Amino acid sequence: MHEYPPTTRTPAPTPRPQAPPVPVLHALWDSMHGIALWLVLRVTTADLDRSLFAQGHLPQPTSRQEHLFTLFSVGGLALVTLAGLL
Repeated sequence: MHEYPPTTRTPAPTPRPQAPPVPVLHALWDSMHGIALWLVLRVTTADLDRSLFAQGHLPQPTSRQEHLFTLFSVGGLALVTLAGLL
């Protein structure tokens, strides 16, 4: 039986978490308005009227809904940006 000399291989590096692909980030960025609208309606109303999504905005939003929409919209864009920077 033939013996091989010991190898001096370096261990493989630990894989880093990968950023999502650019098309996914782009789609999330473009969809953030609708996502924020959906989140506001889920948080503030019991009856989800799907016709509001066709309009793309709330007809007469309350002050709370306006603040939540801003929070979800800007916060979502910030999360997408952070995901792209990783």
